[in-house]
Amino acid sequence: MNTQDTIFRVDEKVKIVFLGSPSVGKTSIMNRWICGDYNDRVSPTIAAANIQKDIVINNKEYTVVVCDTAGEERYHSLCGNYVRGAHSVIIVASYDLPSSMEAINSWVNLVYEICPETTPIIIAKNKKDLVNEEHCDSEYNGFPLFHVSAKTGEGIEMVFTEAIFRGIENMAMETTATVKLERANTSNRKENTCC
Repeated sequence: MNTQDTIFRVDEKVKIVFLGSPSVGKTSIMNRWICGDYNDRVSPTIAAANIQKDIVINNKEYTVVVCDTAGEERYHSLCGNYVRGAHSVIIVASYDLPSSMEAINSWVNLVYEICPETTPIIIAKNKKDLVNEEHCDSEYNGFPLFHVSAKTGEGIEMVFTEAIFRGIENMAMETTATVKLERANTSNRKENTCC
């Protein structure tokens, strides 16, 4: 591997941040995707935890960095630090905690206080294995909504695929905006040059 390849791989990190109320299964969803298994004895996350997974999309290598944040109220002030720089955000709610659905708007507000409003947000409603719903909405307040089960694995791959693709699109938009800004700054410098 030459130096160019190394630089390329470093630039291709997709940061996905998990937010949501306590006990909705954020860590279990992440573990199901990363490791392919389920453990019903997961300890609550304290502050945050990062895990990486290398993937290939259209012959390009990406490192997906998943940041699992604590849902407890006392850690909310720290969540902003982890959300900063996110390429996409997954807000997790749960079928067995109706208050977690009500909290989604406050999580959305937190994201948009820190990140641009172009940052993709995906909603994952976990613990689908606890209910028997025939019809499931595919949207919540304009955000894509996925009904998932960390326990059975249902919908997990789909929610991550959505978050990764939207994150890559977001990275491309950020790069384009940076290039346009640099070009604008360059042309301004030339105009202000004397003689």
